Order: sequence, then structure tokens, then C-alpha cells
Amino acid sequence: LLIRNKLKRSNALSSTASTLFGITEPLLFGVNLRSIRIFISGMIGGAAGGLLTSILGLAATGMGITFVPGLLLYTASAWTFIQYILVIAVSFAVAFILVRLQAKTIKEDLN
Repeated sequence: LLIRNKLKRSNALSSTASTLFGITEPLLFGVNLRSIRIFISGMIGGAAGGLLTSILGLAATGMGITFVPGLLLYTASAWTFIQYILVIAVSFAVAFILVRLQAKTIKEDLN
């Protein structure tokens, strides 16, 4: 949302799509590390999700890839599935809000 250059923006969007299936390297190395503020915001968002996971006592029924394919690991009950979706939403929201709060500085880093 903050990138004006069309090529950089298309790279960021395609990297985001692969991230939904657990392949995070393109987004990490292609976008996030250009601005350390984005990287730190993402880490804080992940920490918020981890804290909520701990508070809820959420545990997977197996081991495997996360995010969209990981939904299958949390289908033991409807409540567990809802908790997993909540953790994802909180992680994204915290990271997104932190990036938006720093938008002016981050725009300068990315463009």
C-alpha cells in the first residue's frame, strides 16, 4: 500500500501471495528487509500472535506448514479453529497498525 513504484509493488504483492502458503522468504528478503521498520513491525505482530496463542493455550494436532495449509492442523473442534483464525487476525492487525503509524518514514525507505 505504501509502495509507489509499479515494479516494486508487483513484487510485493506476488511475494504476499506465496506467504499465505508458508513460503515467506520472497517477502522477507524482497520487501521487509528494505525497511527495518517493516521487519520489526512484523516481528512485533508475530509476538502478539504468539502471546495470544499462549494465553489461549492453542495447540496443533500435528506438525506441518502454517497459515492457509495450517488450518487443517486446528480442526479438532470449531472453537480451536476460531482461535487459530483469531490469532492470525491479531498478528496481522498489530503489524499492519504499526506499519501504518510509521507510514511517512517507511514510504521514504521503500520509494
